[in-house]
Amino acid sequence: MTPEEAKAILTPFYDEMVKNMTDGKHEENMKFTHPDAVVVDKDHKLCHYGLEQIGRSNEKCCACECCICYCCEFHFDSTKGPQTTKEFHIWRKHDNKWKLYHLEYEIVEQK
Repeated sequence: MTPEEAKAILTPFYDEMVKNMTDGKHEENMKFTHPDAVVVDKDHKLCHYGLEQIGRSNEKCCACECCICYCCEFHFDSTKGPQTTKEFHIWRKHDNKWKLYHLEYEIVEQK
């Protein structure tokens, strides 16, 4: 699988996840989560999501038949102001559907 093919698989998932977050429907994103998923907060802080649009930049993908690795920077507004997080995700197939298996993030910029 090429990086372009991997990104084509993940783009609709991330688009829907961002829409759910901006609409305040965080719980709907659970359907994308692998049953054995791991979320890692590298700074031992909680992740804050605002109700404003969430943007992505510096996206990179690599993949094989059983998993897709994706990293990017998320930019969003929170009650503390604009924030940027660096994220690393691993997606794996479960019941023949792509599910988020591992999520690692750190807040890298907060104004």
